[in-house]
Amino acid sequence: MLVSYIQNLEKIGYAPTSKDVRHMAFTFAEKKNGLKCRFKKDVQLAGYDWFKLFLRRHPTLSMRVAQGRSIARSLGMSHNEVDPYFKLLGETLEKHNLLDKPGKIFNMDETGLQLCNKPDKVVATKGSKDVQSVTSAEKGETISIIACCNAEGNYLPPYVIFKGKNKKKEFEDNMPPGSTVVISPDSAYVKSSIFASWIKRHFLPRKGPGPVVLVLDGHASHCSDVDMLDFLAENDIHVLCLPSHTKHWLQPLDRSFFKPLKTYWNSACGQWIRNHPGRRITRYQFGELLNQAWKQAATNQNAVSGFEACGIFPLNPDKIPDYAYVLSEQSDQHAETLVHIVAENSEDPVEPEDENTDLNRTISFEDIVPLPSISSPSRPRPRKQHAELLTSPQFRERKC
Repeated sequence: MLVSYIQNLEKIGYAPTSKDVRHMAFTFAEKKNGLKCRFKKDVQLAGYDWFKLFLRRHPTLSMRVAQGRSIARSLGMSHNEVDPYFKLLGETLEKHNLLDKPGKIFNMDETGLQLCNKPDKVVATKGSKDVQSVTSAEKGETISIIACCNAEGNYLPPYVIFKGKNKKKEFEDNMPPGSTVVISPDSAYVKSSIFASWIKRHFLPRKGPGPVVLVLDGHASHCSDVDMLDFLAENDIHVLCLPSHTKHWLQPLDRSFFKPLKTYWNSACGQWIRNHPGRRITRYQFGELLNQAWKQAATNQNAVSGFEACGIFPLNPDKIPDYAYVLSEQSDQHAETLVHIVAENSEDPVEPEDENTDLNRTISFEDIVPLPSISSPSRPRPRKQHAELLTSPQFRERKC
């Protein structure tokens, strides 16, 4: 019963900690069912030895490091949003005869890299109380990178954004071939003017002849400039916008590129700090370090696998697994429905109660801690972006 309950908590995004499991076991045995055991009554927890033996008896469970996910992302991945996106994607690719042309299907997004190394796991004396690793700074300057690749596995050179007013030629030293550095006086974040510059100076000369499809997220810098959308349509660049809060499943760069890029970036920064003790990482070292990380992360296989995992090429909506939708679907169901699912998955089916049911029946874990339900925030939220073809006449007319 406990194993089934833990697995269903995991499915809805509330996997318990070891302390949670020990507390549930204590409450189930001592307080609810009156079972005699040697659990710790003062702290109301089952012992840690019991927990280790529990994991040994049930090898389907193990201790894992959980990844945080916001409520917005949990609720955003729903069939109501994703199914229309794949329908629109299929119609767009078929209309422009691109279903079998991976070199014409692109994905673009931006990410930030910090001029600071993050300490990694190190080898140190067993039992050490304070193991330290030198970093360039407490928190380094953030520099934005616009990345773009196609389903054939080819990458455009990085488009780098520094915050400032004066551009120095030294900022481009040792960068990946073809890289472009731009200076933004307000911040290093992408805005409409920078996106327009990237399209005209960086993407358009490299897209090749004929129509292409560019998949990106619904950031305001991508879809708020009507003149830019007109320019894209005139140049056969058909921009498809992802639904809000779905890029962690539907965007190839997020699925297969940005994580290795940041891993290799951190490794390059750490190596530079070790080779230059007492010095800080500055903008003048950025190009060299980015070049090292980019060459390792921007592989053909990473790009191809990203488009495949997102179901874009080959076009296959079933590539998104069922468990990607569990959290959003759970938000629309009542906790009793989920308890019924737990009962169905249990080894011993739960019979419906009637008037003659024994009042002293064993209490289940669902009675102790009902399965939680994710609900939408009560405060107003910004307008949600649905899947849209931003260069369609209908969308541009609405924007006007």
